[in-house]
Amino acid sequence: MTESERLERERDWVRARFNCTVDSVFKELVAVIESDISSFNKLSGQDDCEINHLEDRKVTFRRGKRVSSLSTDGRTIHVGYMFGNSRLSDLTIKPKWNEAQMRCDLLVEGETISTHRASQKVIGPVLFP
Repeated sequence: MTESERLERERDWVRARFNCTVDSVFKELVAVIESDISSFNKLSGQDDCEINHLEDRKVTFRRGKRVSSLSTDGRTIHVGYMFGNSRLSDLTIKPKWNEAQMRCDLLVEGETISTHRASQKVIGPVLFP
């Protein structure tokens, strides 16, 4: 991180902290996933990966029989994977304010990851079985 980036982060810490909520992270993650799916569909030359907004707080991503769901109850972001009618696995994503770095970290199974890595965890099994 450059000195300029560090200073910008320090100046904008209040906004970053304010937006470190489950609902804000959920919306940001959905936007990143939608962008990633759009890129995948363009690269593959097909529109075979679908996005379905089922409710305000639940979205599914489908490619053939593979489905990934992303939902929130306001406390945690839940991810579920299905193949056909069989549920394969689940994981949770939680935002946590990192005071030392002045950023919102995403915790997945005890690991701190970026929003783009979270996107990979959510839709990777659907796009690249």
